[in-house]
Amino acid sequence: MKILVLHAQLGVFQGGGETFTKNLFTAFARRGHQISAAFVADRHGRWPFPLPDCIEPIPQAGWWSSNLGQSTLSLIGRCLPTESKSRKEWDRIQNGIDWRTFRWHNLRFQRRIEREFAGRWTEFDAIYVQSNVRLAGTIALKHPTMLMLPGPVGREVLPILRTIPAVCAHDDGLVRLRRMLGESAIELPLGLDTLLFSPGATSVRQSWVGESRRM
Repeated sequence: MKILVLHAQLGVFQGGGETFTKNLFTAFARRGHQISAAFVADRHGRWPFPLPDCIEPIPQAGWWSSNLGQSTLSLIGRCLPTESKSRKEWDRIQNGIDWRTFRWHNLRFQRRIEREFAGRWTEFDAIYVQSNVRLAGTIALKHPTMLMLPGPVGREVLPILRTIPAVCAHDDGLVRLRRMLGESAIELPLGLDTLLFSPGATSVRQSWVGESRRM
């Protein structure tokens, strides 16, 4: 299969969602699937965090920022007394700006992807979209689409979610999503490397066991 991954922050941020996406599609590639990934990059088409060699990068060059001006706003906020009314009001304003900036960033990424891949969707067998409900909803009208939600969403996007063939989540996000979609919401667990994260005999473990017995 040829799979296109649409994950805006994939090459510019290192978090749980980005690590999960890289690990998931590295496993797909090892099984013989062809994986391409589109994500934001700087205006020269560069990105700081490399993708695995088995994933073809499709960087979207430009001026991108999902938290534009937040560092300056935070600096100003720290100058205000912590429990003061002015600090609480400033935090409220900053949170509002942060939410709107993030929403604008996602909308801009959506429009770029729709433009760049117009007429190309059939090059891929399936599309994987991270987080962006409206982008997944738009693509689902044309091509098999899977949406991964890292957290809960509001009921206002429920009509869009119902048009997407596969909507996935995990943990608390899955619990909340199933309150809206029922069992049609698919669990996509984060997974665990049991070879790396497995209990074993250590001097610390043995000392704790011995201490507990003496108690």
